[in-house]
Amino acid sequence: MTEELFLQGRLEMSSSPIAVEELAPLWGNVLVNKILIVVSVLLFILMLKDIIKLTPALAYTLQQKHGSLSLEYNISISRIRNWTALVCTIPFCLIADRYGLYTPDFWEEIPQEWSSVAHLAVFCAFYMVRAFLHSAIRPPKMHSEDLATFRHSPRNYFIILVFIEILSCLLMSIAGLPEGTCRLVILIESALIYLLCLIRSGQILRPHCGGLATILYLCGLEMIPVVILVVSAVVF
Repeated sequence: MTEELFLQGRLEMSSSPIAVEELAPLWGNVLVNKILIVVSVLLFILMLKDIIKLTPALAYTLQQKHGSLSLEYNISISRIRNWTALVCTIPFCLIADRYGLYTPDFWEEIPQEWSSVAHLAVFCAFYMVRAFLHSAIRPPKMHSEDLATFRHSPRNYFIILVFIEILSCLLMSIAGLPEGTCRLVILIESALIYLLCLIRSGQILRPHCGGLATILYLCGLEMIPVVILVVSAVVF
């Protein structure tokens, strides 16, 4: 090896530059992520007054099983709830992208700068599947108001989940916890809030359906979209 480097008393080295592996940019340095973060903050600031109005109604849905019914009957508050849930979609997808909550194998083919946008697309697909199931399967003997409450009540807990995740992410970032720990905490929070959402949805259905029918409707309308999402992340 030494003789190959030194020929006729001279050090022979390749004139070609050594290829340096390009490092992936930090998540916070990606332009698309910066734009979405700024958009989220601006939207939350613009809706701050409405969010303050919505907070007592959301807190009531956590405490009482009839909280979602009361919220749905209040047209102005339910309208604020709908817009807030729509705005919460952006930070939810940013958190999912930042901590890798949805990482199927094919995700490696997506450029990092478009990963958060891809999460938004997955969320829209999830919502479309759920909307299709609710339009195709309608529980009998339910008034239009109760049916609307059943369909829209997950939005209440989605908003609560997003604000819990934002607060926990800030606290964990300040504490300097490892990314794996942060991811586990977010997944646990999501599972607990989703479980509460299923319980409240079941309580809305139960007066109109039997116990077995309630379970079947919950499986068909609420759990199937989540199962499809989880399976796509694990299998594909």
